[in-house]
Amino acid sequence: MSVPAQWHQQYQQPHPVGKKPKVTRLGIIVATVVLAGVGVMIYFIATSTPDVGECAEAKEKDHGKVELVQADCGSSEAMYYVADTVTARSPKCPDGDYKTTRDTGSRKSRTDTLTCYTLNVKEGDCLKAHKYANNTLSERVPCASAELKVAKVVEGKADDTLCSGGLEAYTYSKPAKTICMVKP
Repeated sequence: MSVPAQWHQQYQQPHPVGKKPKVTRLGIIVATVVLAGVGVMIYFIATSTPDVGECAEAKEKDHGKVELVQADCGSSEAMYYVADTVTARSPKCPDGDYKTTRDTGSRKSRTDTLTCYTLNVKEGDCLKAHKYANNTLSERVPCASAELKVAKVVEGKADDTLCSGGLEAYTYSKPAKTICMVKP
């Protein structure tokens, strides 16, 4: 038994040549927006500014500049600990040998934010200064190429006299800490 040709013509959907369904275009637009949003989120999570109590590592940017971004305090790259953040017209860190970064506010607010970092080191770490276009930061290196070695870390006290006998002292008042360094 054969099916009449009219039946096929009656029940087939015509598909205009050269036209794509709107669902495909809409799907591509939605997928593009979602992927762009995910990319932006990943960028900001990967380069987020650390808060007080978190650690930071140096990430090199364009033209030899560097920024300090959030890092796991236990990682070897996490050289700095955020001790304080001060927002004011002329912000200052607490007493101590803090490394600082400054975010300039708008002309309208006339305030700047100063982030105060302590070294995040332990006894036996070997350090060398790394010069960037906009800052000089310490980095962990093998002791054979180090400029300084951490001889002692005293938590809870900020006192230069704890580093006697030719040791170089780095003291911080908030949180109180003294780091004693020696040339290797």
